[in-house]
Amino acid sequence: MFDLPTLFFLTSVTATFLGVVLLALWVQDRKLPMLAIWGSAQLLGGIGMGLVAARSQLPDSISIVAANMLVLIACGLAWNGARSFERRRPLWLPGIAAAVLWLAACQIPAFYESFNNRVLFLYSAIAIHFGLATREFWRGRDEYLPSRWMVLVVLGSHALLYGSRVPLTLLWPHDPAASLPALRGWFVLLTAETLIHATAMAVLLVALTKERAEAIAVRHLIAAREAGEAVSAAKTRFIAQMSHELRTPLNALLGFAQLLRDDRRLAPDQKQHVEMLEDGGRHLLALVNDSLDLAMIESGRLTLHPEETALRPVLAECLAMQGPATAAKFVELSLQVDPGLPETVVLDTTRLRQILINLLGNATRFTPKHGRISLGAEALAGGRIALTVTDTGPGVAPARRATLFTDAAPLDPLSPLGHRNAGLGLAISAGLARAMGGSIAFSDGPGGRGSVFRVELPPEPAAG
Repeated sequence: MFDLPTLFFLTSVTATFLGVVLLALWVQDRKLPMLAIWGSAQLLGGIGMGLVAARSQLPDSISIVAANMLVLIACGLAWNGARSFERRRPLWLPGIAAAVLWLAACQIPAFYESFNNRVLFLYSAIAIHFGLATREFWRGRDEYLPSRWMVLVVLGSHALLYGSRVPLTLLWPHDPAASLPALRGWFVLLTAETLIHATAMAVLLVALTKERAEAIAVRHLIAAREAGEAVSAAKTRFIAQMSHELRTPLNALLGFAQLLRDDRRLAPDQKQHVEMLEDGGRHLLALVNDSLDLAMIESGRLTLHPEETALRPVLAECLAMQGPATAAKFVELSLQVDPGLPETVVLDTTRLRQILINLLGNATRFTPKHGRISLGAEALAGGRIALTVTDTGPGVAPARRATLFTDAAPLDPLSPLGHRNAGLGLAISAGLARAMGGSIAFSDGPGGRGSVFRVELPPEPAAG
């Protein structure tokens, strides 16, 4: 279909273009020296093939000596590119040794004037270089990369095809003056294979680098996850141990504080001091419990105990617990229940109560005097339920909303921007909602005033 000069020209153009592409990819990521080496190999090989293609217009010193010297340098670079990819130091001097020997041999008339001698030298050197490149990729086979095996096939077949010409030349020396069809056919076959090889290797090398980058990224992610899990487990163990160590003396302190509070021999001011001591102890115990809950949520070790729950009494109970605190601030409490809400649902009652108490407690703390707090419940499609806590407090500044449900950024309730300091309550509530298969979200209250915290949970109505 194509004559030999045309194939040489196509191979030259293709290899040169692919070399430029590989070099451009290396410029974008200098951490991939293998692409630079292989790109240079393709570029030099393409130039060498171009000189061979223009043999009729160029002197032999360029179209034979210089052209094949560039091809041999390209082969040496291909071998060193394989070494670089396998994280081995390139051997630059051995890589150009064949090109230097070729240049020196061509100065010897007995060698240069023999077509068969030149063929034996060139094809042996090419086969050796690509055989060495194949060996480098084979040595790195413990690192699983899907494209590696295709690279081994392409490189190995290239080395074998060029190497097979050596024994054929020794057994049946060729006379180029005879212009044998078989000889021309062999050169056409090798040149066509070189064209295919250049294209395939460029594609496969890009695939290899991408696969390695992905494999490294996966390994880093796994290592980071394992390190995070180890840190989380250690933190959970530490908090659990500290919580246990703190609870025992705290409970003892609270017990003695209660005994002192009930002692009639105390003066009024002394009794007030004891009550303050008891309140501080209870607050500290609540912080210990919150820390333990958050650690269990983050480590994924939180255990839920779903049970059939009458929802309305739980809502009323949680709202009633805020009664004394809201009455002192003249804050209006209300409960709004959707008539379509199922009578009973299956969920962890204790954790549901914990979520609602946290949200209602925050609303009570931040709602000013004569404000309003409402707890709403409605049925959603698919058996889901939505619980909302709405207040007329200062709301949450937009800059703080991204970290509202994390324990990373405490908020100042006295800030003129309306920041809320919810402690760990919101982080715990968000974690509990996720653990129960639901979600929690914040939005501004009606008219842009106040806050609305909405919890959606996925329980189905209990059977019967």
